[in-house]
Amino acid sequence: NEVKEVVVPKPDVAITDETKITELGTVQRSVENHLLIKGSTPGEYQVLESGSVLCNDKREVIGVVAETLGRVQEPMYSVAFTNQQE
Repeated sequence: NEVKEVVVPKPDVAITDETKITELGTVQRSVENHLLIKGSTPGEYQVLESGSVLCNDKREVIGVVAETLGRVQEPMYSVAFTNQQE
């Protein structure tokens, strides 16, 4: 009765110097090929949807939000990768 996991591929998007980026939050857990990120902005101001593109501070795309979890006031985001090295 297990649901097969769907990993959203990393999008082929260029993040330029003019593209506005905002810090999402801090990594709370890393298990196998999943990250759980605690949002630093309360949900009443911003909640990302599944498929939202994520990048690091070097503007390199690292993946997308797979799922939004938790309370609206303290959103948490899961990010799934194709393997542990990513």
